[in-house]
Amino acid sequence: MSSSRPLRRMVLSTAAAICALAISAAPALSVKAPTPVKAPLVSGVVQVGSILTASPGTWRPKPASVSYRWEAERTVTVTTKTTVKGKVRVIRKAVLRWQAIPGASASTLTPVASLQGLRLRACAQAAKGGQRSDWRCSAASGPVAAPTPTPSPPASVAISYAETVFAVGMDAQRFLPTITGAQGTQTFSVQGTLPEGVTFSEATGAFFGPAFSDWTVRATQVSAGGAHTCALTTGGAVKCWGDDNWGQIGDAGSNARQSSPADVVGLGNGTATQVSAGSSHTCAVTTQGAVKCWGDDDFGQIGNGATTGNQTSPVPVEGLSSGVAQVSAGNYHTCALTTQGAVKCWGYDGSGQIGNGATITTTQTSPVPVDGLSSGVAQVSAGGNHTCALTTQGAVKCWGANYDGQIGDGGANVDQTSPLPVPGLGNGTATQVSAGSGHTCAVTTQGAVKCWGNDDYGQIGNGGSNAARPSPEPVQALGNGTVTQVSAGSLHTCALTTQGAVKCWGDDRYSQIGDGGVAGQPRTTPVAVVGLTDGVAQVSAGGLHTCALTTQGAVKCWGSDSSGQIGDVGSYTDQHSPVQVRGLQPQAGFPAALRVVVTDSRGVAGSVDIILGTF
Repeated sequence: MSSSRPLRRMVLSTAAAICALAISAAPALSVKAPTPVKAPLVSGVVQVGSILTASPGTWRPKPASVSYRWEAERTVTVTTKTTVKGKVRVIRKAVLRWQAIPGASASTLTPVASLQGLRLRACAQAAKGGQRSDWRCSAASGPVAAPTPTPSPPASVAISYAETVFAVGMDAQRFLPTITGAQGTQTFSVQGTLPEGVTFSEATGAFFGPAFSDWTVRATQVSAGGAHTCALTTGGAVKCWGDDNWGQIGDAGSNARQSSPADVVGLGNGTATQVSAGSSHTCAVTTQGAVKCWGDDDFGQIGNGATTGNQTSPVPVEGLSSGVAQVSAGNYHTCALTTQGAVKCWGYDGSGQIGNGATITTTQTSPVPVDGLSSGVAQVSAGGNHTCALTTQGAVKCWGANYDGQIGDGGANVDQTSPLPVPGLGNGTATQVSAGSGHTCAVTTQGAVKCWGNDDYGQIGNGGSNAARPSPEPVQALGNGTVTQVSAGSLHTCALTTQGAVKCWGDDRYSQIGDGGVAGQPRTTPVAVVGLTDGVAQVSAGGLHTCALTTQGAVKCWGSDSSGQIGDVGSYTDQHSPVQVRGLQPQAGFPAALRVVVTDSRGVAGSVDIILGTF
């Protein structure tokens, strides 16, 4: 058995070799070129400049690749020769032939001008396995059309004005238009009602306005003090009116009361960004970030390093020549917020309202840092003998006098020389704080108002028994989502609603509530101010009067007018409802929506819509 195995292996090996030889000798299967089933198609608009696209058609088997060429049908001359009776005759004949378009080997073609009037077709050649088919061409297109002409743009005239706002401090002003595209003489017309004092030229399209001295001024901020009021104008100037016994008007004058706005010396147009009226002094932040103060300086509240007596015009506050974002003037002290979020205070410190954490002293004649508030503060408010701050985290902290719980610490009634957190108004709870004479109020992040401290005249607004409140309590009828700003005055409080209305509560002996009735009993809950149901941007509660700034830049005041603080020019009579401050209201007819039309000698017109405004 063992001797037969080599023989069997030999037989098998020989058979395998014969089989392999047979396979290698078999002829290879040939690969055929794809055969066309459907001819290529051409799509697109047959026109100079339009894109034509060729489909490859249908092939079997499916090709690995397809090549393209585009052809144009051209007229060519064909020459033939024939011999008739031994003579050679030359015959020339014009015929149509398809010719490849040089360079046109993609699936798309954009006909050029030289192809206009010619018919086109696309041809495709399929390839697979190294084999290529014959060319298969699409049906002929129609003649290539001329390109669609680009229409000439219609004649047009454009008109524009570089300025439409009357500038502060200028004499008679003129706004001329810029015209482009016009030919010949132009004429102008204006549609809409021109404001009072403005004229329009139909020959030049120019607007003419009167001199600045003939115009009233709009305001951007108002601050009601003890018995005087100040406003910041849109031009960056400060104007004050009312009591001037201590020079708090700042006009460097005779200390006589002023019943209409007077210019503060040295704080004209372009010089100030904010103003704060205290009990008998005033301070402002300049455009350079410095603080200047004027008026009563018996306790160093002017901040110039000494108690130099009354100042009838602004003087620089020592050490605050730049870097200040906000200032707040209280009864006899002042505080400033720096751009770094720190608070510094100066002036009377009999109750610790300066907040430097030290033993209480009588006066600080120059700014000192408030203990623990070297950063992270968003707003500061100086009240009667206490001060409060809003942090950037939305918390409220207060310090100073606490005899009525105005610090809001829950009932200790002990003066504080350093800031203490107000319970219930921690981080994320408040958006604004206002310190009054002996009470304090804050707007919550939910848009409600809470107040605490003295409530002798209902200034807390809780409808209660006029007992002092050492902790924040909600103001009645001003729930969540109703208030954007609050202002605590001497013995009354006012709030600005989300609808732009003003509501007040507290002492009304001088009509500072503004409900239109005769001076009356305290209001322990908010009442609407007559005529201010909307359109108000800010409210400020002072000593015995209140003022509001409208969204149009006007100032309206009401309440006590014993010193002219209402600003109604000379009546010195208490006002039960808001009256316009003379010289701080929008000029009649502003802002004015106008359309100016220009027409040239061809009759072609252009127009522009503008808002013509005042400064």
